[in-house]
Amino acid sequence: MARRSEGRKTTLLYVMDPHCGWCFGFGRVIETLYEHYRSNERVRFEVLPGGLFVPKIFTSKAFADDKRSIWERISLLSGAIVSESYFANVIGDGGYLDSEVPCRTINTAGHLRPDRVVPFMESLLTQEFAHGRNISDFATAEPVIEQFGFDLSEFRTAFRSDLMAETTRAKFDRARAVADGYPVFFATTESGVLTEIAKGFAPFDRLKQRVDEIINGTHADQ
Repeated sequence: MARRSEGRKTTLLYVMDPHCGWCFGFGRVIETLYEHYRSNERVRFEVLPGGLFVPKIFTSKAFADDKRSIWERISLLSGAIVSESYFANVIGDGGYLDSEVPCRTINTAGHLRPDRVVPFMESLLTQEFAHGRNISDFATAEPVIEQFGFDLSEFRTAFRSDLMAETTRAKFDRARAVADGYPVFFATTESGVLTEIAKGFAPFDRLKQRVDEIINGTHADQ
């Protein structure tokens, strides 16, 4: 039986990790969805970075080779292309991945400018996967921070604050409570019940259809 409820507000919750290849593949869809709904007062977006590599890990040639096979599937489904410099400079032998730094960077952007966190997130991931610059290093994010009009000094201060450290840890806990992998896209209305609408990857049209059903209260009861 379908439900319908007029005027209710919907939160779209994107659970992801900045070092997740599938999240980069899904990122263009998420950003397009965000741009589609950003002027809709009944919809809000929330990004929940999950802390995939916390504590940090050190990579190797075997690690990079394994990721190549995964990227074949990501590219086939999403069309996203990863650069050779990603394999050489980010996850090659002697590299490392630390999710805490880019997750806290995204959380800081969301704290200072919640209306820009989705495109900021996508630009940050592009630095790593398309340009081969490891976002485990905060300095890699600095051009993106300035690109989005943040004051770099103000951003650094917020990033280093106890508030952002605590916020990031709390979001890690929340992400792990609701998702067992990345990316996952949820919707929730005032009821507080999470409805999973995509996991791994989904094309824009399918995702928009499901979101519209939830916003309009016409999705089927389970």
